[in-house]
Amino acid sequence: MSWTDVWRKKGDTAPPRPGLSDLMTLNGYDTGAGYAEFSAMEEFSGRCAGRLGIEPGTEILEIGCGGGAWLFHQYNAGVRVSGVDISPGHLNVARTLMPAGRFACANATSLPFAADSFDVVFAGACFLYLPDENAADAAFGEIEKALRPGGRGAITDLPDLATRADAERIRRGALGKGEYDRVYAGLEHQYFERDRMIQNAQRLGLRANATTQEIAGYGNSPYRFNIWFEKP
Repeated sequence: MSWTDVWRKKGDTAPPRPGLSDLMTLNGYDTGAGYAEFSAMEEFSGRCAGRLGIEPGTEILEIGCGGGAWLFHQYNAGVRVSGVDISPGHLNVARTLMPAGRFACANATSLPFAADSFDVVFAGACFLYLPDENAADAAFGEIEKALRPGGRGAITDLPDLATRADAERIRRGALGKGEYDRVYAGLEHQYFERDRMIQNAQRLGLRANATTQEIAGYGNSPYRFNIWFEKP
């Protein structure tokens, strides 16, 4: 089973009238070290809005939007939202909750949008599920292409290669080794070097910096980082 299979299967279980807690479950914030409250996601979304200059009327795209746990806060603030995901079930939830949004079933490495389409592009907790570094590099290139000049973006929840051993120990402890091995049999997260991600951004002509993940109460936060960037 691949990560694509996992997320599509998860989307197929979505309730017809999802609530806020369902969004967190659909986006994977429901168990072990990956658990987080919706209030923490809402607070994180608000801080992202401030950092990325998101305000009513801003056109934003989220890659790997899932059911819309991050986008929902922006939508309610009057932002013009779009999202892509590989799971039709997740996208049905997003469309139900955000009827004025634009949503498409697409892969991060091949976005169905013209160049210079968005003021902000955000990729939250999705790069870790890409198959390899080449796919991650291609997805980063798609982000740069979709951004308008002067646009801003972020790739968040990147597993930090420097803390891999500790991260996996914490994740096993949170679920229990037997459950962890059962749930993640044949599945691996991609890990990233902070400096390499900064260099990738610079090669694309972006100004970039990195921070540690910032979702309160989220057990993975100390072992993950975010890349923030701007397109001149």
